[in-house]
Amino acid sequence: MATATLHPPVPPQRLIHIVGFLSHTNGRTCADHDRCGEALVINSPQLGVGMRLRLVCSAPNELAAYFILPDNSNGCRVGFAQRQYAAGNGAALYDGAVVSILEMYTAVHPNSSCRKLGHHNYGYAPCEVIKFANKDSN
Repeated sequence: MATATLHPPVPPQRLIHIVGFLSHTNGRTCADHDRCGEALVINSPQLGVGMRLRLVCSAPNELAAYFILPDNSNGCRVGFAQRQYAAGNGAALYDGAVVSILEMYTAVHPNSSCRKLGHHNYGYAPCEVIKFANKDSN
């Protein structure tokens, strides 16, 4: 069953999905937040739409998504790119990339397919790659 694309169209090579915003496992908690993704992204204005995150290869076949602080350093870990983006050479391609959240799928999304994706993945966000590491965004 196909899901509705509700966010603006993005070329496939620039579209990536971040998941796990509502979970507190695997480093997504800190001294200030019980669930960093929920506190910094889900509870932000507009459910984080437009927010920029940095992807970091944190382990083999794993790309963690970090909140970007005002000084451009990495803040809290808020989620992960879906595994297919980190497998094989994907981790090298996306390591250090900056992405912008296009839409957030949670339990309150008006589209039932999007609600299911959000529930199953503990929060689900289609994102656009704004800048690949060491590459221009053009």
